[in-house]
Amino acid sequence: MRGGVPQSRKRVFIISILKKYNINFDNFKIKTNSLKPLRDFILPYHPQLSSYIEEAASALKAIKQNKDFIIDEEVLKNDNSIVRALLTKQKRWNVNMIKLKNNEYRNLTPLEYARLMGFEDEDYFKIKKLGDTTCYRLFGNSVIVSVVEVLLKALFKLIDFKKIHLIEQKERLQYINQLMDDLNQHTLFNLLN
Repeated sequence: MRGGVPQSRKRVFIISILKKYNINFDNFKIKTNSLKPLRDFILPYHPQLSSYIEEAASALKAIKQNKDFIIDEEVLKNDNSIVRALLTKQKRWNVNMIKLKNNEYRNLTPLEYARLMGFEDEDYFKIKKLGDTTCYRLFGNSVIVSVVEVLLKALFKLIDFKKIHLIEQKERLQYINQLMDDLNQHTLFNLLN
């Protein structure tokens, strides 16, 4: 399940619910979002993106050795293209690089990272002032927002909140009754002594 995001990112989500709520996971079904095309996440080239052009010899060597995933026009035309998992650092080997028309390559921007993790552009602009390195780390360590959203929606369909409320209300009453009994016993003990 990719949550509509064209990224190969394997994650394990563990769901834990108290046994007393008696949730039946036999009917736990996840509706997957349709995959959005990669081109919807990538910024069109603009001279302001020149600061993201990769010039390091080691990175260019990795490109020539096919160690990086190259996003070129053909990849962007394909509606089913999927990028490698985003990392906490963009400038390293085994990353996603965008091939420009002049045979140069650029790194994904922090905004593109945010988009590929399911965040809205506004979310990126709220933290942009932290700097590129911090943004890469934050988004690279994140979970894909739309995947968590899909999981929670499926989970909420299983839960009978009225039943949970009644269970918790019953437990509160039992607790209050126990406190009252303890208080009465304590008061009675004090009166007898």
